Amino acid sequence: MEKYFSKQFNYNDIKAVIIDFDETLYFSNNIRDYYINFIQKSIMILGNYTKEKANEIMLEYGFTKENKKSPSFGKTCSKFGISKNSWDNYRVDNFFAFDYEKAQTVSAQTLENMSRYFPLYLVSNEVDKNIKIKAKKLNIDLSVFTKILAPSVTTLLTHPSKKEVYANIAKELNILPSNMLVIGDRLKVDVEPLLELGGSGIIVKHPDEFKIILNEMNKFLLV
Repeated sequence: MEKYFSKQFNYNDIKAVIIDFDETLYFSNNIRDYYINFIQKSIMILGNYTKEKANEIMLEYGFTKENKKSPSFGKTCSKFGISKNSWDNYRVDNFFAFDYEKAQTVSAQTLENMSRYFPLYLVSNEVDKNIKIKAKKLNIDLSVFTKILAPSVTTLLTHPSKKEVYANIAKELNILPSNMLVIGDRLKVDVEPLLELGGSGIIVKHPDEFKIILNEMNKFLLV
């Protein structure tokens, strides 16, 4: 777990918690393998590359099984000769599957307890219908979230960036970004957009770390 807190950070000042979905609310030992294979297949189909050429370009831009800090493919697909529109249209009906039965998830009770302190917002770049499919397979109850902010099939091409979504949440709640905390698995994609607005973030590597975060919240917020 990595914390990116402002100098004045205090859980008592937090008014909303934002949570990412993929690889944040669940974890699977072989999920990175599935993801890299999915990206490889996507590049071969959309870019008309051979497997060897696809692997060569993926290595150049950090899309390897070892590099878990690879950038968002949606933001770098142009480097592969693939337009953002082509990628977005493709991922509407294509997303990487993994071994759902062996995946570990954040407990429903942990999320429920967090929601007693703050409104929880699920913010993801994944298509909303795909989130619901995965959540059902993983037995993740999405009803605990105040809102699920993710692109739909019809809004995928015009959906705002995460930074814009975070700013909109602050405006909707009439709070400052410094009153918000984001929990995700990737620094650049999930956390940095809120840091740039003045908020704070936590990178989690495993769903069990949510229990640690909840325990810290309890220490500060329980009266």
